[in-house]
Amino acid sequence: METRLVGVYLLSVEEPDDYIFVPAGVVVLMERQQFQVYCVKSSHNLYRQALHKFSFDELEQGVRYRDYGFRLEDLSTMMVQHGWVDTASIPDILANLYERNPRHLFFLRDIVHALR
Repeated sequence: METRLVGVYLLSVEEPDDYIFVPAGVVVLMERQQFQVYCVKSSHNLYRQALHKFSFDELEQGVRYRDYGFRLEDLSTMMVQHGWVDTASIPDILANLYERNPRHLFFLRDIVHALR
């Protein structure tokens, strides 16, 4: 039995001394508040630390951590519209996001191919 999904979020990050949030990751929230971060490998640990330190509500409002800005955008309506409700849907979710914004979500290309 697959684990149910609670939400999908676009993680945008503002680099230190910058003023622009750039899409940098996708966060899939599952039951029991478990989550998976899909991003550039070199940023994975920093992003996970920020996600563990703050609540998702705080992250949706935007937070600063280690001089970086972090903000989540809730994409869960897309998930529900397509009927993507469990972890078996993650490859489809990531593929859809990559196809909609390949320039910023370039790191999803290899992940999508590996998951399919």
